[in-house]
Amino acid sequence: MINHARTLLLNKDGDKRPEPTYFLEEYVDPYYRALNFPHYLLNIQDVLMGVNPDNAFSNYRLWQYMKLLHSTSLASYVYALDRRVTYLRERSALSGFQNPAGVLLEGAPSELYFLGEIETANTSTMSYSWTVELLSGYVARVIDLKTFQLQDTMFTVYEGLSSPVAFPGQPGFAMKISNPTDGSKWLVSAFLPPTEGLPEIAARLEGLEGGALSTLFLGGAPYKGFKDIWENYPGIQESLSALILAWVYRAEEVRRSG
Repeated sequence: MINHARTLLLNKDGDKRPEPTYFLEEYVDPYYRALNFPHYLLNIQDVLMGVNPDNAFSNYRLWQYMKLLHSTSLASYVYALDRRVTYLRERSALSGFQNPAGVLLEGAPSELYFLGEIETANTSTMSYSWTVELLSGYVARVIDLKTFQLQDTMFTVYEGLSSPVAFPGQPGFAMKISNPTDGSKWLVSAFLPPTEGLPEIAARLEGLEGGALSTLFLGGAPYKGFKDIWENYPGIQESLSALILAWVYRAEEVRRSG
């Protein structure tokens, strides 16, 4: 299977992937179907890939992990599954990031001023989008286009500038609108990197309870070798790669068992 290790880590139906031009998207076999993993693998996957990640978050994490794996001597274990990979070409993950910005959909143009920051900690989201619509009676209606959560904010206007308009689920983020006009509507979007880096992920994996890691490394080769590297190797490149490969090889066992 092309991109075998990456596809197992992603574990999403191949025929439901975004277009090839999407952020860091790589080939997934269209006939691949998401596997049902045992509980211990799911617990580890939640740390590696996030809980209910959006496509951008999944692709970013996979971009990190595959670069990590191929930078070590353990890359041979990736190729042992299938030597055909498409993700080693140089691609920048930085070019797609975007601070909050608004696009006018209807009504009169206005300047938008964003306050505070979007909360990205403890989330598995990189792509954010809302519609902001000005209703009569000095009411701004904001709808999160991912969760469909709606929030109405009554605002005032002083010297041509509105009071802050709130965003649902984002208590530290708001915007002000210059010369607000009823009927105006914007699409507000942002594309932000995860807060958590690879050292934090490794630390969370070390702290997993419930015997997930002991079950992952149970048995002989190759798991005994992966365990030795995870527990004893001082560098995060080799140690985290060993754990990721142990997970991938367990996932492959699930795939082969049918």
